[in-house]
Amino acid sequence: MKKIMIIEDDKTARESIVDILQMENYEVFSADNGKTGLEILKQINPDLILCDIAMPKMNGYEVYKEIQEDDNLSIIPFIYLTARAEKEDIKFGLRLGVDDYITKPLNFDELLSTISRRLKKRDRIVKETEEKYKTIFENSVTGIFIYSEQSTISYANLKFLDISEYDDYSQIDVINLFDKEEQKEALSKLNSCLLGTTKNVIMNTKIITKTKNVKPVQLYASHTVKDGIDSVVAIIQESDSTNNFDIIKNNNQINKIALIVANKDSVRTMVIKSMLASEIIDIIEMKDELNSIKSLEQDEYDLIISDIDMISTDGTSLVKEIRKIQIYKNTPVITFSTPLNF
Repeated sequence: MKKIMIIEDDKTARESIVDILQMENYEVFSADNGKTGLEILKQINPDLILCDIAMPKMNGYEVYKEIQEDDNLSIIPFIYLTARAEKEDIKFGLRLGVDDYITKPLNFDELLSTISRRLKKRDRIVKETEEKYKTIFENSVTGIFIYSEQSTISYANLKFLDISEYDDYSQIDVINLFDKEEQKEALSKLNSCLLGTTKNVIMNTKIITKTKNVKPVQLYASHTVKDGIDSVVAIIQESDSTNNFDIIKNNNQINKIALIVANKDSVRTMVIKSMLASEIIDIIEMKDELNSIKSLEQDEYDLIISDIDMISTDGTSLVKEIRKIQIYKNTPVITFSTPLNF
């Protein structure tokens, strides 16, 4: 059942929308102000958000801005409900990046049609994204696993199975995956990440393979939400292996990196950020590729890494624009696409 969040201060309007959507078999949650709405949003991770603009405590524009700061919420379709029918108000909302705009008094047929259309589009994007990530994960030269509950692995790629020497990830108990000397620290950090207390984990540790071999590894992990469940995406790399990201990290001439990625590609962003993590490197994540040029002009970077697969432009065109900036005429630029070898 699809979950829809309604943030509307008008009680009559809010209750009418709730009734209509429940009749259409949606699971509906509601709030009478933006502040309360945000609190509920973070708990339920809905499939779509309907939000009024003029509200007490926090207006619709402020709600949308807060949502865009949260990787787990920013991908949710967002529709404004408002009595403001002026073209400038509509243009302003669309410029912010909202998905749609419905004016009051509401036409319920229009409302249901818009919701249905936006949910179908989101389902299509989610499916395409999952297929893309699957390709990325399965072609990775580093081990990747998803840790969804304490001691439970819900997914692992072939490289992780190769490193751990297991045939099936369902056979793996995370508690027994780590060497006894490293076990307490590793599990503590993973569980802290799982709870969202820590956003990223980077550590050197040792794992115990199925055949009881001890392997030194580098562990990179980050909190995410998968199917509405708090999860950890973890990357395992054998310590004696080297990849292009290690070469970058060990280059003492590279002290500041600009990482340009599509706004809704948070898992891939996390993977690259984790692989580049280093105290001496300042990684700048630019979620809005259209504003990346302006951001680049405000600072000077030693290396620029850009995704080719973007929403409103493409990495190739972006690189051409970057080269027009005087300070970046000779700056190294790396572009990546699917499949991505880590």
